[in-house]
Amino acid sequence: MGIREKINENPKPYIIGASVVIVLALVVIIWSMVGGGGPAAGDSGKAYFSEDDGASTFEAGYEKLGDPNFKGPNGKEAVLARMYQYPGEKPFVAYLESYTPAGKEKLTEYYKDPKNKGTPPPDAQVELERLIKKPGAGNWLKYGDAGEVLTLQPKNGVMPTAVMPK
Repeated sequence: MGIREKINENPKPYIIGASVVIVLALVVIIWSMVGGGGPAAGDSGKAYFSEDDGASTFEAGYEKLGDPNFKGPNGKEAVLARMYQYPGEKPFVAYLESYTPAGKEKLTEYYKDPKNKGTPPPDAQVELERLIKKPGAGNWLKYGDAGEVLTLQPKNGVMPTAVMPK
C-alpha cells in the first residue's frame, strides 16, 4: 500500500500535521518581520555606519538610527553602511542605507522602547521609508527602486557574505 492510499484511507492526521507545519511557518515569518524580540544569536546589537559616503566606517548600536542628532566621530550625519566580504579579501561597503524623514520618525519611536535597543530596524514598519545608494556616487533611491544598487556580483563563482560587528 502506497502513501497516497494511506492518506486517502485516514486523512485527518495528515491534515492536522500539515496545518501545524503551516501555522508554525507563519509564526516564524511574522516573528522575524516584527523584529523577533532582540538581537539574533551572534548579533552584537551593533551595525557599521559611515559619515563620509562609505570611505570609512565605524561601529555603533542600531538604536542610534532612532537618534535624530546622531553624528559620526567627525560630527557629520551618519548612515548605515552595509558591509560585505569575499573570501580572503577585505570587507567593503556594498551600499549605504538611510531613511526618509517619516522613516526616521518611526525609528525614533521604535527605539524609545528599551526592549528594542540593539535590534535591527523593524523592516515591516520602515521598509517603504528606506533609502539606498552605492558609496561614493549616485543619488539616494527608495528601497523598492534600488534593485541594481542591492545586486552583488559573484567573484570567482562565490557571492560575498554580510559582515557585522562582533
